[in-house]
Amino acid sequence: MKKSIEYSLIIFLIVLFISVDVLLIFKYQRLKNDSLSNNEGKKEEVKEEIKEEVKPKPFITEYDIEGIEDDEVKNIFSEYKAMVASDSFGEGLAAYKVLNSENVVYARGRRVDNMSKDMSDIVNYNPKYLFLSYSANDLIRWNGNSEGFIEAYKKSISGILEKLPEVLIIVNSVIPVTKKAYTNKPGLKYYNEFNDALKEMAKSMDLDFLENSRFLTGDDSYGADGIHPKRYYFYMWGKQMVSFGLLQIKVFVLLIMKLKNLNHIVKKHMREIP
Repeated sequence: MKKSIEYSLIIFLIVLFISVDVLLIFKYQRLKNDSLSNNEGKKEEVKEEIKEEVKPKPFITEYDIEGIEDDEVKNIFSEYKAMVASDSFGEGLAAYKVLNSENVVYARGRRVDNMSKDMSDIVNYNPKYLFLSYSANDLIRWNGNSEGFIEAYKKSISGILEKLPEVLIIVNSVIPVTKKAYTNKPGLKYYNEFNDALKEMAKSMDLDFLENSRFLTGDDSYGADGIHPKRYYFYMWGKQMVSFGLLQIKVFVLLIMKLKNLNHIVKKHMREIP
């Protein structure tokens, strides 16, 4: 009888220990799952905060030029090693002393499909910012074929980036011409179509685009040929390019500050995760 009681007691204790072990294991697993769930939640919070910090770059085409003096354009281009590659419009920048000669490379009749002739000058200067501006000659050359124009533009940009992979390329708009101009040269009348295609190209290639047509207010903004603007335009154009450059410097400073703040957020959340 005594042995039977002892045996039953042993069985009871064994069952009790097993039950306790099962309960402890279940509780541990539950706590572990809760912890993992909380950690995942905190990680998701970090991801959400990171998502909030990283916003797509806005596609800005016009920049504030108020307060920028004429002399500053020349100095800022030199200081930040910027350059314009262009056709006869580039000649206007040099002729009117908007830019120093070292900051602009141009040739009359130059187009996107033959701008490689200026590549050695561009590479030798090795600019940090390269503003591209090709317009009237291309309108005449492509005569309404905006697709051919864009393909040639893309090819030239690829050629530049092969030789200067660190350069920041900015595309200038195709500007309007007068009715007199496109009556004499019909290909010029497609300036809106070509400009829209150029803008879309810039978006697709993640390039910055400057819309300069706002500085032309009518036929009296042009010279006798109705294609080349008067002196005033070149100063306004130069100021817009400088305004863009100054904004990039501000954006760079803000980016550094945001990255530091983002790093602080991540570290803070990681400390809270057990």
